[in-house]
Amino acid sequence: MALVNFDNVHLSFSGETVLRDISLQIRRGERIGLTGRNGAGKTSLLKLITGEIQPDRGSIAIERGLRIGYLPQVIALQGSDTVLNTVMAARADLMELRRRIGELSEEAARGDPRLLAHLGQLQEEYQHAGGDDLERRATLALHHVGFRAGSFEQPVSVLSGGEQSRLMLARILLLEADLLLLDEPTNHLDIRSTEFLEEYLQAFPGGALVVTHDRAFLDAFATSVAAIEPDQRLFVLPGDYAHFQRVRSERRSRQEKEARQQQEQIERDQDFIRRTHANQKSRQAKSRENRLQRLERIEAPAAEPDVFRLTFPEVEPSGRMVFTARELCLRPGSQLLLDRASFTIERGERVGIIGPNGCGKTTLLEVLAQKQTPEKGEVKTGFRALIGYYDQMLSNLNLGRTVLEELAQRRPELSEQALRDLAGRFLFHGDDVFRRVETFSGGERSRLSLLLLVMERHNVLLLDEPTNHLDIPSREVLEEALLAFPGTVIVVSHDRYFLDRVARRILAIEDRALVSELGTYSELRQAGRILGAAEDEDEEDPAEERARRRRREEFEQRKRLHREREGRARRLRELEAAIHEREQKTEELVRRMSDPSMARDWAGLEKLQREKKAAEDEHETLLVEWEQLASIVKENDGSDPA
Repeated sequence: MALVNFDNVHLSFSGETVLRDISLQIRRGERIGLTGRNGAGKTSLLKLITGEIQPDRGSIAIERGLRIGYLPQVIALQGSDTVLNTVMAARADLMELRRRIGELSEEAARGDPRLLAHLGQLQEEYQHAGGDDLERRATLALHHVGFRAGSFEQPVSVLSGGEQSRLMLARILLLEADLLLLDEPTNHLDIRSTEFLEEYLQAFPGGALVVTHDRAFLDAFATSVAAIEPDQRLFVLPGDYAHFQRVRSERRSRQEKEARQQQEQIERDQDFIRRTHANQKSRQAKSRENRLQRLERIEAPAAEPDVFRLTFPEVEPSGRMVFTARELCLRPGSQLLLDRASFTIERGERVGIIGPNGCGKTTLLEVLAQKQTPEKGEVKTGFRALIGYYDQMLSNLNLGRTVLEELAQRRPELSEQALRDLAGRFLFHGDDVFRRVETFSGGERSRLSLLLLVMERHNVLLLDEPTNHLDIPSREVLEEALLAFPGTVIVVSHDRYFLDRVARRILAIEDRALVSELGTYSELRQAGRILGAAEDEDEEDPAEERARRRRREEFEQRKRLHREREGRARRLRELEAAIHEREQKTEELVRRMSDPSMARDWAGLEKLQREKKAAEDEHETLLVEWEQLASIVKENDGSDPA
C-alpha cells in the first residue's frame, strides 16, 4: 500500500494553475528527487501532503497514523529552549514519558508505595522505546549536521537561518519518521553532512520526497527523479538525473513532432474540404470533416521557461601572480580558524575552497577581497587585479531599492532603456524593474546580484556559494559563463557537481590548516587527498593521531612551498628573457626609424612608432611583474634574484 496517493490533484492560486492533474504514489523504500524551475510549485506539492494547503480538486490519500518528517525551506524558531532540548523534543512521546516518570518518582519518594508499580511500568515503556538512549542519539544527530558540542546549550533564538535549518534536520533524524518531506535540505550543509544525509536516505526504510537542485546529491540518494513541467503536470521516471533529462528531452521532441505532423494533416484535410465541398467529391469531404471532429488532438509540449543570459565582459588581464598569502592566521572572533597558511594563486587558475561549516572559508574569501584583515600574516594582491566579489548573504543589495535603481546606481551613465535591456537578460521584464528588492525570492536576488557583478569589469572573481537559490538550468548557465571567463576564479561551494565543472584546484581547510591540491574535487576525494575521515565526535583524537596529522600537514606544506619556490624561480627566468627580448626589439625599431631611407615614409614611420610604443608598454608590464615577484622571492625564499 502507498504511504501517499495523489489522484488527479489540481491546485491554483489567485486563478493561476500551479499543479495540474497530479497523480503520484510514494511507497516505502521509494526515494523521489523532485526538481524543476524555481517557482514551479515543488514546495506546494509538499504542503499538500502536510495538509498546510488543500487542493482545488482531486484527492490525496495518506496512510493512517503516518509519521511525517517535514523540513521546510524557511524556518523561524523562537524561544529560549536550547539546541539539544529542541532536537530531543522531536520525540514528544518520550519527553512526555520522561516528565511523568519524574513526577511519579517525586511522589513515590514522599512515601506513596502504590505508585511504585505504575512507575515501574512507565520506566519499562520508556526504556523499550529507546528513552535511555535519547540524549546520545540527539547528540549524534546534531554532530552529523555540523553542530559542535559547545553549541548544544545555546538558545535556538540566536541561531542563524542556516543553523536553524540544520537543527530541524537533526530533529527529523531523531523522529524515526515513515515519510520524509525535505525541501532543499542541502542548502546549509557542508560536504561531509551532505554525504551523511545521502547515506541516511539510502538506508531509509520509509518513503522520501526531496526537493533539490544539487545534482550530485540527487544522483546519490534518489530511486526516481520527478519534475513539474511547464504545463504544471508531474513527470516521474526511475533512474538518475542524466537518464531523466535524456528521456525527458526525447519525450518532448517526440511530442513536438507528433503534434506538428498532426497539425499538418489537419491543415491538408481542411484544405481538401474547402476545395471539394461543392462538387462530386463532397461525400469524401464530409467524411474527412467527421474524422476531424472526432480527432483527439495531440498537444505540443508547453514552451520551456527562459533562462537568464550570463556573459562576463572582456577586460585586460591581471599580472601573472594574483594572490600571494604568507603565514596567514584567521581569527575573526575568539576561535582560531586558519593557522599559518601560505599559498599563491596565479592568473587563470580555477580554485575551489571547501571545508566544514564555520571553518573560515568565507573569512578567507573576504580577506582576499580586502573586506577583512587577517590576525597575522599578509595577502599581497597582484598587479592590475580587478576583483569582483559575490557575497552569499547578498548584502550588496539595497532591499529598499528597485531593480532599475540598483542598476542605475552602478552605471549612472547608461540610459533607462539600456538598463532595461540589461535587466531583461536576467529575466527582469516589464514592471519587474520597478519592484523593490525586498519583495524578491532568493533566486531573484541571486540573479540580480550576478547582474550587478557583470555590470562591472573584473578579471578576478571571488564567489561565495554562488549556486545557492539557483535551479539546475540557472546553475548550468553560471557554469558555462565561468568556463568561458578568461580570468581567475576562486569559489567557495558545497556543490560537488559545480566544483567538478568549474574548479581545477582545491583549497581544503582541515583542522585549521590549508591543504592545496591540483585536480577536480571528485578525483581528489576518491584518492583520499582531501577531506580525510571525519574525526570521532564522541571522543577527542588520541595524541598520536594529532601528531601524525601535524607531521603530514607540515610535510605537505614544505612540499607545496618548494613547488611554489620552483615556480617563482622559473617565472623570473621567463620574465628576464622576455624583458631582454623587448629591449632588443625596441633598440631594433629605433635603429630602423633612424634610417635615412625612412625620412619621407610617413606611413612606415607611424607603423614603426606604434610597434615601438607597444614594445615599451609590454616591457613596462613585464618589468612591474618582475619587480613584484623579485620582492616576494627576497622575502619568502631568502635570496636576491638580482
